[in-house]
Amino acid sequence: MTVVAAHGPFEVERRDGALPTYHLRRDGNALRWDAFARELVDAPALRQVLVDALRSAEPTAYFFECAPWIAGNDPKVEWVLVPTRSFERVKPDVVPFRDLFEPGAAVTTFPNLRGDATLVVPNPT
Repeated sequence: MTVVAAHGPFEVERRDGALPTYHLRRDGNALRWDAFARELVDAPALRQVLVDALRSAEPTAYFFECAPWIAGNDPKVEWVLVPTRSFERVKPDVVPFRDLFEPGAAVTTFPNLRGDATLVVPNPT
């Protein structure tokens, strides 16, 4: 495993393979989804390490995918980044979302259009 981002007690490790797998750790221990969800709100270092890991990822155009989080199950936080060429040709348009971004914040959250999921989005730089 290779550490690709670290901030405070948090680090993101990448395990190379046909499709690299990313793992989130706190103080050297695997972070689980319940703790991740709580700390995402309260721990700026967690938000920053996640943003740093995603910004430094290769390829730069990808889908972020993780296993479903099922109630009553608390698996370790891990994900894959699935490359996609379609995103390479798209220029992000932040104008429709500008009122949602908080100045100085690493990320912001808001509901998707259907209101059935919460999006966690890195603030544009």
